Amino acid sequence: MFDCATSATNIVARHVVNDKPQPIRFVRAYAQPDGQQILATASWDMTVKFWSLSNPTGTPIGEYGAADIGERVYAFDIVYPRCVIGTALNQIHIYDLQTHRKVDQIPSPLSHQMRTISVFPDGMGFAVGSVEGRVGIQYFSEKNKNFAFRCHREQPQGRPSESLVYPVNNISFNRKYNTFATAGSDGIFNFWDKDTKQCLKKFEKASQTISAAAFQYTNDAHTMPMFVYAISYDWHKGPESYRQDEPNTVWIHCSQDAEIKPKAKR
Repeated sequence: MFDCATSATNIVARHVVNDKPQPIRFVRAYAQPDGQQILATASWDMTVKFWSLSNPTGTPIGEYGAADIGERVYAFDIVYPRCVIGTALNQIHIYDLQTHRKVDQIPSPLSHQMRTISVFPDGMGFAVGSVEGRVGIQYFSEKNKNFAFRCHREQPQGRPSESLVYPVNNISFNRKYNTFATAGSDGIFNFWDKDTKQCLKKFEKASQTISAAAFQYTNDAHTMPMFVYAISYDWHKGPESYRQDEPNTVWIHCSQDAEIKPKAKR
């Protein structure tokens, strides 16, 4: 953990099995109703662990274990009180953070491997993205509103019957309008409205894949959210396509209201 006020750093979480460190795939922080700051870490050791940032001791305060999850974590997100975990077996596990119990387990609505999961800001459901350029919109209760759509695809020049398909690396919602962005291995990010099932804005292709992205949240509801994204190789074409001279860069897009505001339903 990095303290922005003091520049101090501290190790606050570890995943270790049989004295061997294990990869941590996802990190999420959230606040409980009592104000306690919690860090959640999801690992390929098939566990999700919870740590108190109010009193970091290196000892987890809670855990979802390997017997419950049963596979490596490939997608993960939290909007209190929901924790949603996607695994390598294309299963989605839903937990209640108030009781620390699993409340549901469903197969992914997408047939290919998951890359990302993002819970709606209102907590009513989540979006999941796959390596096959698709996004599934899933509701916890209103199942009749579930749907999936294609994205991050392009038509090769001179080959109109074919499509190049790219992984969806990130889905991020903005709290101002509950619309969302997808970012992919094609180097493009787009803004969407799930309620009207429309693409709000398509952006130009970057020089390299977009490996990570997020809307910046502020406490001021009137402030326009900034969209922050990282351009770097995501290994979707294997090590042979890695270029050591390609820089890893972070970019900021200052969102305009018209780009993220829902449009009238068609």
